[in-house]
Amino acid sequence: MFFMKTKVMLFALLLVVGVGFAGCRGTGQPASSSKTNSSSGESAETVLKTALTGLFSTPDKEMAEVLRQSSTLVGSGVPKQASGSSNPTDTIIQKRYGRIFTEQGLVSFTAQYLSTYQGFAATNQWKMSVDEIKATGTTTGYDFTARVKYGKKQQDKTAPISGDAQFTNGKLSSFRISSDNGLLDVLRNAG
Repeated sequence: MFFMKTKVMLFALLLVVGVGFAGCRGTGQPASSSKTNSSSGESAETVLKTALTGLFSTPDKEMAEVLRQSSTLVGSGVPKQASGSSNPTDTIIQKRYGRIFTEQGLVSFTAQYLSTYQGFAATNQWKMSVDEIKATGTTTGYDFTARVKYGKKQQDKTAPISGDAQFTNGKLSSFRISSDNGLLDVLRNAG
């Protein structure tokens, strides 16, 4: 009889613990982000799509001109400060992306991606547009894929892009392209 009570008690304990663990499992929603951008009320997916569309939409004559005239090295991915002068790039970039990125996230996005993709596309006269964007919530943020059309006169080639992003208080705090399938190399060349 004692063994029977022990088995029942052990089974009940395991059942309670199992249900407890099942209740703690993730729902597929990012744990480190909120569903909306706290400053604009946009969903995380919309914020991510705004960043990707801006990054891969060229020609952007305003951005190209700002990059040419600013202290940002076009296509280098490394901003350089001009001594004693205000940087018009900061103003236009802040205006376009400041509401969707944290301060550090925007600095990183600008140095690693905006100056390179936009800079090389403008310098070598490539045209780009985003054809399709998909974002999927993960336990740490979002994974994204995008199909970018590009070409010189017509956007007749396609490059699948993939990466991930994390949010802090509804703003992009980390943005990373893990694969562009050679798009940046193509943009670097005058072709």
